[in-house]
Amino acid sequence: MKKLLILLIAAFVFGGLFAAPLTEGFESPACPAAGWTIRYANQSYPSGNTMTHNTDQYYAGARSFRFSSFSSGTPYDQYLITPELNVTSGDQTVSFWYRKYTYGSEVFRVGWSSTGTEVADFTWSADITDASTTWQQYIKTDLPVGTKHVAIHYKSNYAYYLYIDEFTGPEVNIAPEPSSHVTGFAAGNLALTSIQLNWTGSTGTQLPAGYLIQAITGTGSYATVADGNPVADDTDWSDGNAAVNVTHVVGANTYTFTGLTANTAYEFKIWPSTNNGADIDFKVDA
Repeated sequence: MKKLLILLIAAFVFGGLFAAPLTEGFESPACPAAGWTIRYANQSYPSGNTMTHNTDQYYAGARSFRFSSFSSGTPYDQYLITPELNVTSGDQTVSFWYRKYTYGSEVFRVGWSSTGTEVADFTWSADITDASTTWQQYIKTDLPVGTKHVAIHYKSNYAYYLYIDEFTGPEVNIAPEPSSHVTGFAAGNLALTSIQLNWTGSTGTQLPAGYLIQAITGTGSYATVADGNPVADDTDWSDGNAAVNVTHVVGANTYTFTGLTANTAYEFKIWPSTNNGADIDFKVDA
């Protein structure tokens, strides 16, 4: 039976935060890009319909974002959602390049939200059906002031691939550190090779964008947690370390670590954070 230690860590680092326009080329192998959100209407989607940063087509660089309805498995709807934006008067333009695969018909629409990232939060454009094998640019110059997120809703039904690249937009919102730590961080269901962790999300004036959970076993050690230095996901337990970044949910949150060894002690720590990449801001004080 596995033993479980749940700890919080405290240390405080001050750092400056500077807003920058949204510019994303989807060049990282990991999907989604830092700060972005992807959603599947089909929670048990076939592997052939996985959203990826793909190297087979790109407008610039060496990768693009790829939607897929290649494999049979309804519903096919998929969503790509930006980080939180700060849309002000005169800074209301969003654009990206798109194309389809070699044949087939692709359908998508674009939405904007002044609240959250749930599908119902967005106001949606008319369907866009003109994707061809030549890259085209989508431009919207009149995002409503106060828009927080822009999304692409992929609507193709058992078609092929739709590629998105060079996504630009207004300033990305740079938030201060979260107001509070999580509460009730504890083990849930235990199995021979997995541990479910449960917690209540941070509350207060500034909610987190997500959480970093690190785990160690044996001689493993924690990666340094500091503002401006994100810790990458790591599910390889061979060095005694693991880490995962999960999106904040208001209220109950859960994550399950797998690939564990029976009769082994594991220790877990959690940090709430805002922003992403070089702008990430962890709450590390008490």
